[in-house]
Amino acid sequence: MIGDGGELEKALPWLSRSIETLETAMRKDARVAKVRETLCVASWTRAMTLAGLERYSQALPDWDRAIEVDNGRYHRELRLRRATNLLQLRDVARATSEAAAIAESPAATADDLYNAACVYSLAATLTPEEAACAEGQSGQAVKLLRQALDRGFRDVEHMRSDPDLESLRSREDFQRLCRELGAQPPRDP
Repeated sequence: MIGDGGELEKALPWLSRSIETLETAMRKDARVAKVRETLCVASWTRAMTLAGLERYSQALPDWDRAIEVDNGRYHRELRLRRATNLLQLRDVARATSEAAAIAESPAATADDLYNAACVYSLAATLTPEEAACAEGQSGQAVKLLRQALDRGFRDVEHMRSDPDLESLRSREDFQRLCRELGAQPPRDP
């Protein structure tokens, strides 16, 4: 498949053509489930391709469209990916709003909560000049990690080494959480 071999730019015209075709089919009958799902996945794929090319502003409408036409099957994952895209755009407020919505969902899995914690942790690194805001984001990240663990997240080694959680390493609550899990807290470099 074009794009899998690192030729992301070559994939864009094909993705755009498929989206145009699917949008036309949606205008004819938006109730056709297969068209909706295929449009969702095509929009998602183009968003990922644009993000891979570091065109985050261009990717955002595709994230929005994928979420809009999704039947709920991919809802949480799409919102988390959009949050990551928003972090690349330094739109911390919208990114953390997405993470909060995921965390508040009764259907949120342990992995969803872990990934929402990563969004908060990364957001804290983007607001160092706003100490209170960064502290709140870091605290929320640790809270979500604890919830992820309560829901069954068990990849403690990944948690210890995940670069997305770097901003939490020196926090006592993060270190305490690691100790409670029987893992040695990571050391600051």
